Amino acid sequence: MKRTFTFLLVLFFIASSLFAQKDLSILLVHDNDAQASITDSVRHFIDAAGYNYTDYDAVANGAPSVDILTPYELVIWTTGKDGTTNFWNGELPNDGIKSYLDNGGMLWLEGLDVMYDAFGSAPDTFYVGDFAYDYLGIEKYVAQAHYDDYVSVYDGVPMMVLEEGNGICTIDTVRWRWDTMWGADAVVPTANAKSIYNMGPADYDFAGKSCMVYNEKGDAKILSALIRWDGFETYDLGVAVTTEILDYFNQFSIPSIDVTSIEITNDDNNFTISENNGTLQLGVSVLPEDATNKTVTWSIKDGSASVSITINGLLTASGIDNGNGIITVVATANDGSNMSDEADVTISNQTLGEGFKVLLVNDDARDFTKYLNIDTALVETGYSYKIYNAAINGTIPDFNYLTNFNFVIWYNARDGMNLKFWDVTDLTNIKCNSALKKYADNGGTVWLQGRDFLYDIWGSKYTDINSQGDSVIAKYKAGDFVYDYLGIKSYVGQTHSNDGGIGLVQLDIAEENEITDLDPITWTSASSPMCYADAVEVTDNAVPLYYLGPNTYAFSLCYGMVYNTNANSKFITSTFDPSEINTQSNLNLYIKEVLDYFKESSTSVSEVSELGAFELSTYPNPANDKTNITYSLPLSGEVMLNVIDITGKVVEHKNLGIKVAGNHTYELNLCDFTEGAYFYQISSGNSRSTNKLIVIK
Repeated sequence: MKRTFTFLLVLFFIASSLFAQKDLSILLVHDNDAQASITDSVRHFIDAAGYNYTDYDAVANGAPSVDILTPYELVIWTTGKDGTTNFWNGELPNDGIKSYLDNGGMLWLEGLDVMYDAFGSAPDTFYVGDFAYDYLGIEKYVAQAHYDDYVSVYDGVPMMVLEEGNGICTIDTVRWRWDTMWGADAVVPTANAKSIYNMGPADYDFAGKSCMVYNEKGDAKILSALIRWDGFETYDLGVAVTTEILDYFNQFSIPSIDVTSIEITNDDNNFTISENNGTLQLGVSVLPEDATNKTVTWSIKDGSASVSITINGLLTASGIDNGNGIITVVATANDGSNMSDEADVTISNQTLGEGFKVLLVNDDARDFTKYLNIDTALVETGYSYKIYNAAINGTIPDFNYLTNFNFVIWYNARDGMNLKFWDVTDLTNIKCNSALKKYADNGGTVWLQGRDFLYDIWGSKYTDINSQGDSVIAKYKAGDFVYDYLGIKSYVGQTHSNDGGIGLVQLDIAEENEITDLDPITWTSASSPMCYADAVEVTDNAVPLYYLGPNTYAFSLCYGMVYNTNANSKFITSTFDPSEINTQSNLNLYIKEVLDYFKESSTSVSEVSELGAFELSTYPNPANDKTNITYSLPLSGEVMLNVIDITGKVVEHKNLGIKVAGNHTYELNLCDFTEGAYFYQISSGNSRSTNKLIVIK
């Protein structure tokens, strides 16, 4: 049977590629605040189906306006498994999608909890005039799988069964990668709509009720798939169903008028940011005027400054000490024409100010808001800090960015999937990402917070098989990152999963703890012990800070917080989620005590960054009309020069080209410089050095 199915899939994809002109313009709206990886699956399926698309992140940017939606023939709106989305505004959709459909747009709405988000628990009935009835084609919201199937022998819906002759899909039975799917909505279509797939099998409580409905209202075409689109039994099955649906919408595609030119514009024609944390609004002039899709994607190509840019072209300077310089902004057409334009922007006067500086990295792609409790604690403790949202941005801070900070909090809450903390390019030597490791090796202090970061790599616990063939708890060894840097000797288990379902009631302070005084640490809900906190054994060189309590607890000999040093690096590891500490005031105290301890012995930002530096000198200095900058390059690479005045303004920026390792000299012309003090910086790769220069006239 499997062989026949695979053969049919091959024929199906060949036919699709030969006969379908895949010109459909698609906007993929990511509106999943609970698990970003679900949207990744949707992207993979669209790619495999042979279609292009443009991403829009509604989690980060809010619901797209009708102006953003209008250029696209199909909007795929994925809510994943989240019950709080930007799609709805009460029991109505947001204004943008409503206007888009009223103008004849096509929508594929996908995800769990789509109905629950607007209407709460089932059942519910809709009537003419209701959006659910008129647009989605749903007359009754009957139930949710798992939550309402009390009679069935199944806990959740086991499969989808094809509604014959539906005109869109042809694959008979669709099963999941789990035995059943929870949270799928069972609905009854209106008389004018049609079911594409129904719940099954025949003995399931809601057999025959639809979970995928197609409806048309005027020229608008709407498909509501009330399931998790990453739940298919196999990858090929997901691709096949996705392809059938996209090919159906593709038949309504019309020829488009391509973009022929793009020019980046600014109201003042002034491409500079000179205010700390300042912004610059960029725009584009797109030709021809009647181009079908005149939207663009903004990006940063390269440059010496650190900035961010929104989907609307708002450029924001970083407000960090090495955030000055020149960057190149790129605007690229979204219509597939490959037209683009570039503009250089000069950034100056950026600084974090004086004192102990903290970076909070949010690496929790499961719940994008839990880090805000840590954010609040940093505000209320008065520390100077920045937030880097790796979970939303999809990127991590590089080494140059990290060196602006004395202390990095890397927060992952309870996300145990594809954490950006880890570098898994070499599975025989798993360690943290290279930028963070280099920061730590150069004297930086890192506080790793959250559950499931060990689970992400080793599963429920780190086990091995002994000589008798028994499963035993494995030991990390010297040379392993977890052993050397985190100070963890073994990963014993997870609370709740491996303690008989009890969970972690509290953390009790260890005698060796000289960093914090909060004792015990308990949770926001005293009746709900914490699940999935990691129980670990620590190395002889590490300092245990808190053990899992109380004394009668199964893992009371294991620890949930440890401090370890390794050469220059300092790692504090909390194997639980601090955002769930019982009160905000106690969380504030916990954060403050740790930061206060390391503030007293911190290495300055400049000292940390200079550890990655190389020899640099200038002669003459003071100088009048010119000076010679001599530098010793440790590795071959591209070399950049920045000269900065005492206000932070970049007065000279030059690419010195690719140089081989060794000694080099560059003659700097000072004729246009005014008298005063300057700083000049030579950078190459992750290394840089800064010196002072005095100009006299």
